[in-house]
Amino acid sequence: MRQSESAALLQLSAALTEKFHHLATQLSTAAVALRDPGTPPPEQVLDELVAVRHEFMDLRTQVLALAQACAISPLPPPEALASLTEVTSLLSTVKQAEEQKARFVDRQHRALHALERVLAIVHRDQPTFPPLVECQEQASALRLAISAAQWSDSHPAIDALADGTHPLLDLLMLIESQEELDDERWASLQETIERQFGRALAVAASRGKLRVASESFSAPWQSPTTPLPVPPPAGLPDDQQPAASPEINLRPDMSTSPAVGESLQTGDSTGDVAALPVPASHEAAEQSAMEQAVTVVLAGELGEDSTNGTVDHSPAEALRAIPTGHGHTEVNGQLPGQAEEPLDERLAAIQALLWQLIAEDKAKLAFHVASYLETRLPEGYPSVPAWLARSVALGRFVRHADGEIARLLQEDFAQFTPTCFAARDQAWNFAIQLLLVAAALQPTLLAPRTQAATLLHALHLPEEMPQLAQICRLLAAYGEGGEPLDPNVLRKGKEQAAWQTNMDELRKNVEAWCTRTLPIALPHPPATKVWRKWQEPRGVLHTLLSAIRQNDLSRITQVKRAVDQFSDDMQIKREVDRTDRELLGRRLGDDISGRALEQIRKHTREAVTFARRWIELQETRAGREKGARNEQAELLRQEVWSRHPLVSEELNAFKRRHPALPVIASVACCQRAFENIKMLFDPQASFPSEEPLPKPLLYADLLRIPAVKLTDQWELHDTDPEALIDGIFALIGTPQPRHGG
Repeated sequence: MRQSESAALLQLSAALTEKFHHLATQLSTAAVALRDPGTPPPEQVLDELVAVRHEFMDLRTQVLALAQACAISPLPPPEALASLTEVTSLLSTVKQAEEQKARFVDRQHRALHALERVLAIVHRDQPTFPPLVECQEQASALRLAISAAQWSDSHPAIDALADGTHPLLDLLMLIESQEELDDERWASLQETIERQFGRALAVAASRGKLRVASESFSAPWQSPTTPLPVPPPAGLPDDQQPAASPEINLRPDMSTSPAVGESLQTGDSTGDVAALPVPASHEAAEQSAMEQAVTVVLAGELGEDSTNGTVDHSPAEALRAIPTGHGHTEVNGQLPGQAEEPLDERLAAIQALLWQLIAEDKAKLAFHVASYLETRLPEGYPSVPAWLARSVALGRFVRHADGEIARLLQEDFAQFTPTCFAARDQAWNFAIQLLLVAAALQPTLLAPRTQAATLLHALHLPEEMPQLAQICRLLAAYGEGGEPLDPNVLRKGKEQAAWQTNMDELRKNVEAWCTRTLPIALPHPPATKVWRKWQEPRGVLHTLLSAIRQNDLSRITQVKRAVDQFSDDMQIKREVDRTDRELLGRRLGDDISGRALEQIRKHTREAVTFARRWIELQETRAGREKGARNEQAELLRQEVWSRHPLVSEELNAFKRRHPALPVIASVACCQRAFENIKMLFDPQASFPSEEPLPKPLLYADLLRIPAVKLTDQWELHDTDPEALIDGIFALIGTPQPRHGG
């Protein structure tokens, strides 16, 4: 809330104090008259008494709401604030917290602006300079962490960045202020940068090889009234949240392109692409639509090793060596096996950009590039579907079988068709198969209802990859059992005492959450009534959380149904409308929407997170009694760990034999996905149970592009697609292709 609100409430408190004093005098006089000669108090005094009590209750409610928004802890219950002195004391504490919060927001914005400038550094000669890329990856991760930081739990790097003492600011100073530095200061900066980021980056900075692209970041910081385009910290109260912008979704249509050739369905005489026979254990008539589609694979013999024993190509080297998006050399501007017309120079560069992003573990940006290309590539040119790029980006973050990410992955995998393969491009088809593997590995185990296991089981990888193919079959067999893997059953030290500690902590957190959220006042009064109705006995959230508070295992099925229901934002909206219109009987006015609805969704997600954690704890304890399933998970762990070096060697060898950029990129992506699975089965490694929200996950990187505007709902607004692509080129330091090439 605005800093002036606590001052306004203090003024109300002072005015109410005067009313209390005046009423005390009147009541004293009335008490004398009541005692002798027995005259009842005047009606006016009684009315004032009732009115003053209502004013006190209103003031207490507002102060508690403001204290909750300012993260005052512990927050006293309303009954503990029985006097005006106690309310005013809490309000003074809130005023101090507001001042601290304002200082935090100011310093947070300064830190974010400093990181924007670091992310705008480019090398004058090399579009991709590995030491700089590594440094900016650290800065990017730091930026996202600071963006999400709340004033009550500040990030340790904020002060150093805001004060200009962070090593990243030393790098900027050496780049921008070499002419003004004396020898001692120059040597000190050089030493700091070399120690923090390596000698190569320090030398490049000192030789003037680096510069800050001024057009790549926002205007210099002026004041909190001109904030950078970053999302507000998650803990901001309603009044400080930015107004919702008009929602314009510019994401291209995600439908797949037309079929690229009858050979995909019928297997023509060229032998380039054919449908392989269905495995003996499945009859063709019984296959799902997905299995029938996925059994498209290259049947032709693989070409000979074209590298003659050369070393692996890095993604950056491959991009420089292969200027097109398909891993082929252009012949008169035309790609082998594609449409007759040469591909536009800009589109070819954007296609290469897509594969470079995949190679460099920037699948979230690759999703936006794929969305762009999907509607712009001419017919006959293969395109990485946006759904596949999105599933690659989200697959590694799935944590819950019934979460929002699992729902999106299920939508994505259902869109698979053979049209994502190319009729006469082996390298492209190999790359798409490996991307499918990378997208499906973790969801197969943790979210089997996504049908990732069916997709993985039906893939027929090249004969050069027997180890990867075997691992895919084993994971798919486990996933097709329908029960998600619980990583905790593989962790050591999960004894009863630790389990009870986790359960006690969860129940304590639920109690604190209920105390904190019940009295909140939402921006729209009907929304406040709905929220409080949900927390009444027999209300939907009360029913959900009472099972946790009472640790009632008999209601676990009921809690799972509630989690399924409230994991869907649309279902939350339907339940809000039902409560508002049917249960509370409101007839007039608009439906609850905007910030009020988003606040209800936010707090509901918090409750669902508690419920998921409770389910996980209960199933972890129950899992100890399910010996067969645990034994199967342990055997699978042994297979993954024993085959890990073989799979890694197999993928590297495959990359050497097929050095096209799509293959290089997809191999790197597949290797990272397999590393994640290996860590998932590591009994000593911790596995986070919290799952990020998919929209911030997919769109947060776009905040680094000045031309991009996002709504409060993390959707593109009033953003030119061409400017978006240009911004992505700038982010990774690749020269931008000309428009209309």
